[in-house]
Amino acid sequence: MLAWGIPTLIKSDEIRKKLLFPAGIIFLAIMAFLSWNQCCYWKDSIIFFSHTLKVTDYNWLAYYNRGNTYKVLGNYKQAIEDYGRAIEIKPGYTEAYNNRGVTYNGLGNYKQAIDDFNRAIEIKPGYADAYYNRAVVYLNQGDNISGCRYARKACELGNCKIVRKD
Repeated sequence: MLAWGIPTLIKSDEIRKKLLFPAGIIFLAIMAFLSWNQCCYWKDSIIFFSHTLKVTDYNWLAYYNRGNTYKVLGNYKQAIEDYGRAIEIKPGYTEAYNNRGVTYNGLGNYKQAIDDFNRAIEIKPGYADAYYNRAVVYLNQGDNISGCRYARKACELGNCKIVRKD
């Protein structure tokens, strides 16, 4: 808008050159400073998503993504808390239920894991990953009948990668 509007406002080429060049330099310097300042928040995903949560309200996606990062780092308690917060904000968010279930499974809280997978499937009946993860929990607990049933269902829905952990 400025690029097209300024020539019509300032008719003289000489004045435009004297005014716009320094204004452009000042603008670029301000943008460079602001960009450099924002880089502090990109050191890692935890800092980035924590900052995002400080400056936004009800950001289910930031909680979910920070939960994913905590899960990868092995901080399961914090991951579960963040997934729970994402679910509070967006109750139908099946991926948060699924990932919280995976995290509960990693902690050995199988009942809570199954509950989360069930909730994800209740919300989205064709959610193959939730069937897959439910099958993994059952198979790893030695319940081959339930595990195989859910593995078949996951495979019918397109997720045919069941592996038993011994």
